[in-house]
Amino acid sequence: MRGRYFSRGSYGFVIYNKNLAQFFNELGFPFGEKSTTVSIPLSILNSNNSVFYARFLRGLFDTDGHLGFRKCYGKYNEFKTSHHHYPLINIATVSNELAHQICTILSKLDINYFLSGYRPKKLSESYRYFITINGVDRLLKWMKVIGSKNPVKFSRFQIWRKFGFCPTHTTLKQRKDILSGKLDIYNIMGS
Repeated sequence: MRGRYFSRGSYGFVIYNKNLAQFFNELGFPFGEKSTTVSIPLSILNSNNSVFYARFLRGLFDTDGHLGFRKCYGKYNEFKTSHHHYPLINIATVSNELAHQICTILSKLDINYFLSGYRPKKLSESYRYFITINGVDRLLKWMKVIGSKNPVKFSRFQIWRKFGFCPTHTTLKQRKDILSGKLDIYNIMGS
């Protein structure tokens, strides 16, 4: 097995051992190009085990998901219109089956979500599905039930939890420095 970069900057593994490849295939991992056909292995999907569901979603979120915060626009108070405070979790996929399976698991975990889609203008690009979980209560529930072990995403959550907002375009190092008190979060906002 050897790791390598694929198109669009994704990183994965190529398995050269036929027996090992067969083993993973029997677990539900398909051979070859799978972006549009990937799905949750049936051993997880049919387990009715909330721990398995949460671990699968955490792995998916930590690798392919996004946690961000946005400002409000319109007639809101100054804080809401000038600080990125409103949480948004997004998971995108080009697999119809995976998108709907994720929704099934989220429903079983009692996490509210929105499913939407986007047809790119380029005919060579696949239809995209977006699962969005937004709002304070939903983010807190996500972190309690599913969590994150990705330091990039988790540090954004920690900043938001501590300050009530998380500036955009900060690096992981900047967020670590903010959390440790080495960097003033308000100095970043002015830069």
